[in-house]
Amino acid sequence: MSKIKAWKELLLKKSKLQLAYDRQQQSGEISTPFCISIRNVEGLVQKIDTGQAEFEISMSLFDVTYKQFFGHTWHGPAMQAKTAAGQKLRLNYNQNVYLHTSLNDLNIIAVLEVAAVTYGDNGKQERHSCGWGLFRVFKYEGDMLDTNSASPAPTQKIDIYHGSPRALLYMEDPIESNEYLTAISGCQLYYTIRTHKSMVKIMHLVPENFLVGQQDTVPGIMEVAKDPTGSDNLRKPKLLKTLQCHIDQVSLNMLPQLDKFEEELCKLLNEDRINRENKVADGTIVAVIERRLQIGVHNGLCYVQEPQCVYLALDHAGQGMGTRRTSSLRRGGTLPSHSRSPSVGSLGSLGSALVLKNRVELEGMCEDPMMTVVFMLEYVVGEPISSEERKLLNTNSRSQSHTVAVRWAAWSPFNSNTRNSDITIQMLGGPTICPDSVHVYKNPPTEMQELSAAKKAAGSLTFNFVNEKFQKPQGEKSTNFHQAASLLHQHKHLSTSQASMGTEGESSILNEIPVTPGKPPMPRRTGTAQSYLSVPGSGQFVPPPQASMMFPQNQVFAQGTQSGYSPAPTPMMSGMVSSGYPGLMQSMNNMYPMEITHLRDPVSARMGMGSPELNELPFTPVHAPIMVTAPNMTSGQGLSRAAYAKLYNAGFPPILDRNDEPPEVVDPTDVATFVMGNEEADDLQCNEITLQFLAFSKMLSSGDSPTGSKQGTVFFTFQFYKFPQVTTERLLLGTVEGDLSMDPQCLPCLLQKLNNDGSVLKGLPGYQMKYYMDPNYLTIGEGRLFVKYLAEGTLHIDVWDGDSLLLIGSCSIELKPLCRQGREAVQVTYELDVVATEYSETDQEPMMTDPNAGAAVRPVGVQALMKGRLHLRMANVGYEADRKARTTGSIQIFGTPQKVVDQRGKSSFLGGSLNAGITRMQGTKRNKAMPLTATNQELASLLNTNYDKSIRPLEESNREGDSAKQRKLRRMEALRKLEGSENQLQTVTSFRQEKAERMQNLRTIELYRSENKRDGILNMLNQAISKEYTIHPCMGTTEFFEFVLTNPYNVKHTINLEWEDADLNLITDAREWRYFKVLNNLNTPVEEGMFNTQSSSLRPEIFLRPKETVHVPFRYLTFRADHSVQSQGPHDPYHPKKPETKKENVMDSKIIKIHFKTEENKPVAILSLHVAPQPHIVDQTFRFHHPEQSFLKKSIRLPPVSNLPNAPIAGEMSQIFVRCSDPNVICETRMVPSGEPMDMSFKVACGASPQLKKFFIAIYTDHYQSKPVQTWQFYVHSLQRVDVQCVEGQTSRFSLILRGTQASRLVKCFSSQPKEMQIKPNQAFMLPAGAVQEINVGVRPLQVGSKFLYLNVVDTEYHQLIRTWLVCISCRAPLVSKAFELMLPVGGGKGSNKRISYMNPYPTKKTFLLCSNRDDLVQFRDTRLEIGAMESASIGLRFAPSQTPGSTEILVFINDEDDKNEETFCIKAVYS
Repeated sequence: MSKIKAWKELLLKKSKLQLAYDRQQQSGEISTPFCISIRNVEGLVQKIDTGQAEFEISMSLFDVTYKQFFGHTWHGPAMQAKTAAGQKLRLNYNQNVYLHTSLNDLNIIAVLEVAAVTYGDNGKQERHSCGWGLFRVFKYEGDMLDTNSASPAPTQKIDIYHGSPRALLYMEDPIESNEYLTAISGCQLYYTIRTHKSMVKIMHLVPENFLVGQQDTVPGIMEVAKDPTGSDNLRKPKLLKTLQCHIDQVSLNMLPQLDKFEEELCKLLNEDRINRENKVADGTIVAVIERRLQIGVHNGLCYVQEPQCVYLALDHAGQGMGTRRTSSLRRGGTLPSHSRSPSVGSLGSLGSALVLKNRVELEGMCEDPMMTVVFMLEYVVGEPISSEERKLLNTNSRSQSHTVAVRWAAWSPFNSNTRNSDITIQMLGGPTICPDSVHVYKNPPTEMQELSAAKKAAGSLTFNFVNEKFQKPQGEKSTNFHQAASLLHQHKHLSTSQASMGTEGESSILNEIPVTPGKPPMPRRTGTAQSYLSVPGSGQFVPPPQASMMFPQNQVFAQGTQSGYSPAPTPMMSGMVSSGYPGLMQSMNNMYPMEITHLRDPVSARMGMGSPELNELPFTPVHAPIMVTAPNMTSGQGLSRAAYAKLYNAGFPPILDRNDEPPEVVDPTDVATFVMGNEEADDLQCNEITLQFLAFSKMLSSGDSPTGSKQGTVFFTFQFYKFPQVTTERLLLGTVEGDLSMDPQCLPCLLQKLNNDGSVLKGLPGYQMKYYMDPNYLTIGEGRLFVKYLAEGTLHIDVWDGDSLLLIGSCSIELKPLCRQGREAVQVTYELDVVATEYSETDQEPMMTDPNAGAAVRPVGVQALMKGRLHLRMANVGYEADRKARTTGSIQIFGTPQKVVDQRGKSSFLGGSLNAGITRMQGTKRNKAMPLTATNQELASLLNTNYDKSIRPLEESNREGDSAKQRKLRRMEALRKLEGSENQLQTVTSFRQEKAERMQNLRTIELYRSENKRDGILNMLNQAISKEYTIHPCMGTTEFFEFVLTNPYNVKHTINLEWEDADLNLITDAREWRYFKVLNNLNTPVEEGMFNTQSSSLRPEIFLRPKETVHVPFRYLTFRADHSVQSQGPHDPYHPKKPETKKENVMDSKIIKIHFKTEENKPVAILSLHVAPQPHIVDQTFRFHHPEQSFLKKSIRLPPVSNLPNAPIAGEMSQIFVRCSDPNVICETRMVPSGEPMDMSFKVACGASPQLKKFFIAIYTDHYQSKPVQTWQFYVHSLQRVDVQCVEGQTSRFSLILRGTQASRLVKCFSSQPKEMQIKPNQAFMLPAGAVQEINVGVRPLQVGSKFLYLNVVDTEYHQLIRTWLVCISCRAPLVSKAFELMLPVGGGKGSNKRISYMNPYPTKKTFLLCSNRDDLVQFRDTRLEIGAMESASIGLRFAPSQTPGSTEILVFINDEDDKNEETFCIKAVYS
């Protein structure tokens, strides 16, 4: 037990005084390390005549405000003073004292006392005070120098006073001017004070306000070699190696029995309560609420890490370790919920011991004998309080809890050679020294017991210690803090009755309109779709100015895009999905003017008629551009009060702040003002962003039943900030909750996670993702970038069908409500519109101008359909930054990184050997001697190869008799081998051979060192003139910096610049230089024509006068991005994908060497530029599907430059600038008149199916491309194209060939439009390996024009996409044989019933099939008619009511049994 005794002695010796309570409340969060160097004391006066005495200096900390000493007093070593002839004593002390503190108050002073150390006649040491002094620790101006600084710290001096420092307890501030202080004449103490950043990494080993000397031992720190001049352990401290160990199977036994022990404890606590409060015993007792054990690693000075608190369970019926497993609480967390242990009122239920079977990691344990594991047993007891006390305390609780320290124990793993074994130690109690400085419950009386029994009276602690160094490695235990919660077991289905079509009214036969022979009437497609415009990146949609009368139910809007565009749109305005779309026509006040003159003004073409070159005419591109509108428009909608209540009662995972309180709910409709200053001043710099996917609402089409909908699955893809793109797992559309949406056409379903077999996973509903933004891991200035992203950014979410792997639609949401603005936490819940873009190829002019709409541009052939609504909850919870994780004193995430690199500062040369460039020493000049082969890998590989022929081997002796001797020795060796002898003697030949090998190795090493000596010396010299600088560039963002270059010679020189990296460029244009200086707030000088770019060396040159200094500007701009793509499909947590072969990572760091050389090729300076790339932000995602082996040509229309953020002031003409990450993608823009929108066109070559190409496009408003205003991500799917010619309302059939893969798969075919494209087989079937399967496809389009449909073949077991076809439909209108007109009232509640008479013209009985192109407006009584030969029958029609006046044309198709069109009727319905 020697090590435990040494630890207890250190604990007692190094005890410290606590701060005053009020001072503790005023202390800050950041602790700053200091180094106080005591230099010497001049003019010492020896007050006693005892011969040659030694002097000792001690130091303490004193709080003037509260008149209290605190911390630990440091006693320095005793040293002899020196004296010269006729002079006073001089004590050269030269001792460093270290501490770290979070205080910063002028009233904190350091008190130093000088004492003479003598020895009496009995040899006992005696101390006699020679004076004392003081100085204020925090009395300094400006920035204090650090010990790592090359500049010396200023030496300060203080007077030495008569008396004792205990006089401070009776003095008032200011102390220095107190009349009772008498200075010793000519006696002064000299000292320096500096910060000591090298101590940051060991601050967890030293308590705060604890003074440590340079020769003091701090457990956990490697001690330096003893030096006669004085070693310093804390000058450059090094941590010892950390051990990976843990304890488990903890059991505590209390004597005589646990129930008796707790009964006595509660009885004594109750008596103490009664005596303390002067009460009369009223029968109430103190009860035990919790039993917990604190476990921590202590080094004799303090706990290395915060002790872990675990809850103990009762071992019932003496079951050894018990069967109950308790939850352990990690440090920094909150107490977990658990079952309360039985109180003393149920003693019969108590077990024989307290057990803990959880594994507890011993964090911070290192290989130091003083490292000790401390156990502290605590009881939480409840004291009853009366009704009067409850009123005074304003509480409803009937008891008040207190924590009582019961027992404690300490054990050192280094007591013996114990590796992994069971340990039993004795508990301690009573008035003993305790690491927690608390009172511990008394020990039982042991006066009448033997000594061995008395030691065990306090109880015993048994546990199993496991040192992972001596056991086989196991898989790491990981805790996924971002794991999404599972779903509930059962939910009640909400049964809603189908909307009634009304009672049968008076039927009437429609009157036929005469039709001119040979010219059948064509249906007027007025109002088939309503256009709205989208701003990529701004997340807004607005209807255009023209109106329409009637709309199909699922055709919400026609988006202003070209074919193939599938963006992530933002939520629509409410009320756009109901029948008739009331309120759809809104004012266009927020839209920018769309009159485009640069596409129709021919003046520029006529100006060059005399030129021999052809002039380009204004030309409208064939590909219709994506329309955009002005930003800052509302997106998304909040939930009603009933929907909020339904969501909270559904059991979704709760979101709590750091105080376990729900975050503040933000109304998404409120327009909040964002202030950057509020975010910078917020103390909670850590942001935990939570995204919860709650429910998805299906859109009911005509004829669908809300209660009979088939369940399906969905998954989501999105990208937040700079994090990688997330693809969720498949989520089941489970329980229907109709109250979540006020739209009767929505079918809200709670999202539920699935097991591997497809069954519902038990647990909480919903899916959750968390992002933790810790400022300790952000670069300087990135905090402002992240907050700006929240204030201005938009999150885009793609919603996919989990079964067919088809894109359902996209939605987007503004992130501005996540800005906390000084609040603890905020949350917002949205109901987002999921919109899918469908397009068709048309021969019409892609854009046309409506004279009645104010010259607004109207797109043609593109439709955006409402597909559903997504219920999403977002939250931002603030936390304090971890102080222990900081490497500097403060976090400058809102600061500005340094842009000027000064050559005259500290170089990157740290000294060392010639191989310092290979194995650089980290700030120290002391290295452990190691073999050359261990430090130089190149030399080690050279020695392992065959010997060099040029190295002469050792010459053999040719004396007589040697050959005979060697022959005999070989015979003896052969004989031993035959006899199987294992111990062979060392022969003369073996020794000679070994000697020859060593001599050859030495010669190899000598040749290698002589050949590399020159390179090593050059490397060391280059390091002396090298300067390191680190940048963190993002793709498309320019990193600007300046290098301060000085000509060190006394003669003029022309300096050449050399580097090897295409992304780094020298700024030679003075205008560009000024632009970046203004952008980065730099005031350094700018010089016109400073560089010579036309030199013979083809490198830029700078002419420098003797000792001249200039600023050299550089810019780093890269467009290297990760173009790898993930397979189309959900994330499968049960079948993880095999890791792909490692490719070049664009995020890998690199070093660029910039050499500044003279004409003689001599280096003047070297800039070592460390490039550490960071991911970029994606503002918008575009997804295109295009036929393989063709060019995709698209155009995106942007608003005027003046409407874009951070746009410059435009003149008569304006232009934006674009760059693509893929050099094979062609993108361009053109200059247009100011105030007009502009188009960004790009062209990309599509490969063979099923290739998926990914690239990024950055958009700039400045010519120098400093920072993109938008960064777009593009996906281009290359698909095999199938062209089909169809007639509207008639089925056209064709076949496709599906080839099997390398393995047999269970597959199923899916269609993007099941109502228009049917597939056989429509059930899952087995696709054998290498086999051929025929797929029959039937297409019946319901709209004239060109349209793209998709057919996916999916592996139903692994949910992988096997094959995709792009079906291009070209549909023409059918011949209309009859036309009818119908007048219907607006707002007719029950609708109208009509009949049409139809006769079978065939001489045989025939079956006819009925369908319509507007199922949302008309329904058939019978969709199948059987009519006899030459007989007539009535076609029953029911017209749905409408709330909007207008007219539309409905086509009724009469087809035969093969779905071939027999006749087509056109009904003109007029609502008035």
